[in-house]
Amino acid sequence: MLAVKIVFVLGLVLSASIYLLTAPPIASPQHLPKLQFDGRSALRKRPSLVSTPIAYSKVATRLTVLRTEGDWVQVRIEGSINGWTQCDQGEIIPAPLPQLTPRQRAKQQLHNLFEKVHGLF
Repeated sequence: MLAVKIVFVLGLVLSASIYLLTAPPIASPQHLPKLQFDGRSALRKRPSLVSTPIAYSKVATRLTVLRTEGDWVQVRIEGSINGWTQCDQGEIIPAPLPQLTPRQRAKQQLHNLFEKVHGLF
């Protein structure tokens, strides 16, 4: 009888762990910084003024910032199309802090627990 209870509890722990560890990732596209343009700006194929423009931004357009390289910012234009513009063409708006779901918080706590236990060995 005790063996059945132990197996049952271990099954619950394993199921809960799998459920929590498969929670969606915390970072998502809405948690990336944005670049809001001050005026019309060329979006280029490469981070260089001699690179051919692939599109032009409108005033107050906000595009997702993917990375920066010196004075240049790579932004997502549409879907999977990316372009480069100079940093001084607008204002980088920091990403909002993510609001974690209860499942994501539990996943984070479980991960922290695993790290503590792993540190003991």
